[in-house]
Amino acid sequence: MAMTDATLPLLTPSGGSASTGVKPAALPAFRNLPRLLLYLGVCLVTRGGIFGDWNYECDDQFYALVGQRLLHGATLYVDIWDRKGPLLYLIYAGVAWLSRSVIAYQLAALLATVWGGWSIAGIAQRLTDARAGTCAGLAWCLLVLPLGGSNGQSEIFYEPLMIAAAASLLAEHERLAQGRLSLRLIAGFACAGLAITCKQAAAIEVGFFGLVALAIQLRGSAGLGRTLINTTALAFIAALPLALCAGWYWHAGHFDALWQALVTSNLHRGYMPTDERWHRLLTATMLLAVPLGFAVLGAINLRKTVLRDELAFVLVWCLVAIGAILAYPNIYSHYLLTALPPLCVLASGLYRQGKLGLIALAGLALTVLPATGAVKWADRARSRQASQELVAYLRQVTPDHRLLVWGFPSYLYALTSSPPPSPLAFPPHLFDASEAHATGRDQAKDVARILAGRPETVVVQDPLPSSPLNAASVALVQRYTGSCRNLRNFTLYDSAGPQVQKVFSDCAGG
Repeated sequence: MAMTDATLPLLTPSGGSASTGVKPAALPAFRNLPRLLLYLGVCLVTRGGIFGDWNYECDDQFYALVGQRLLHGATLYVDIWDRKGPLLYLIYAGVAWLSRSVIAYQLAALLATVWGGWSIAGIAQRLTDARAGTCAGLAWCLLVLPLGGSNGQSEIFYEPLMIAAAASLLAEHERLAQGRLSLRLIAGFACAGLAITCKQAAAIEVGFFGLVALAIQLRGSAGLGRTLINTTALAFIAALPLALCAGWYWHAGHFDALWQALVTSNLHRGYMPTDERWHRLLTATMLLAVPLGFAVLGAINLRKTVLRDELAFVLVWCLVAIGAILAYPNIYSHYLLTALPPLCVLASGLYRQGKLGLIALAGLALTVLPATGAVKWADRARSRQASQELVAYLRQVTPDHRLLVWGFPSYLYALTSSPPPSPLAFPPHLFDASEAHATGRDQAKDVARILAGRPETVVVQDPLPSSPLNAASVALVQRYTGSCRNLRNFTLYDSAGPQVQKVFSDCAGG
């Protein structure tokens, strides 16, 4: 088949080394509204049971708390602390500005998931066809569920930005090879930079995209001078969002706090022991077994028709994403979300195999959905009821809004209008020994200061959800709760099952 401009390979714009290819299908447009409605409907069905259930996961409720505190004038990393990038909290603050309802940020996460599926479908459609692309996007909407993506996890918000960056490289490689920077490519690298400001780990994939852009130009007709200018411009665009943030903190006199949170804390935190890491890697392998298998089968099929370098780009993107996960000293299930976009794109080669592809997608759904707590509507209704009872009781016994949460449910501060008593508003930062040297604050001293303020009510999760624990901090709280006159137990239900919350109230001096 003759090589045309529409079939130029990604990394070899001058031709020669590419395998025979087919003309990529056009990216999805709004005329493909049924695809968008399909993703929206699937996400509503699989996530609707969670709506209003603030305790389903621990991370997103903390992000929502931070977003609300920012609207109250708190300065991130100074008045309220965490190590993730500022854009994540600005997203939650923006949602809270529109509505303080839990459903508001859950809907925002749903829309971000739909956007991710839509973008994956666009990339997959370039390599296959419209039906296979639709299936690839639908697979994303399903696969995020067992990996901690049912609610507002950070990856749900920044992965669509990464997908947009990858799509811009695929779509604009011909212009880039000629030394031209299109608006879409500039927007793609801007999205990549925004992803870094959500979570610093995204920089690994962004670096890969930068190398791809460099390779395209070096192997094209851009010329060395133009290549250096363009590459510098793209690097500047990707670095700009975080640089602007750093500039703001520098001007405000808080750059040290920003550096400590984003850099130093990650170097000084304690990480899981080797045996636990291997156990989690085994679990991660099991969780990714089906999408990995589908991706391998899809890639084998794509080799027959897809341009070699376009397929190579997606394959290496996949390897980089998986390598980034393996490079983390800690492994949590939601980290695996970063590998799903290229895996879903590769699996499109399987989904285009007629009935076999549809059977594979159906099998994926039947594998994922039964194990997903989000679709267990009755359990989620019970969870909402239990949470409402706890919040109602806390409002009754904490009239002066002096509350200490000693467990996971940090959103209780927001629900009871109680300001967090410490910048360490994510409770494990006060008792998790692995964080003792990471937050820039002495855990035991911070706890002693909090207790000196005489909280009226202390909510203690039993058992505490961390190991190892800071024995000094735990002993201080145990001593304080021993002086409380009332104790009442509540059982909440998160994604992992029941959790006991002991509510100590009418405490000495409270």
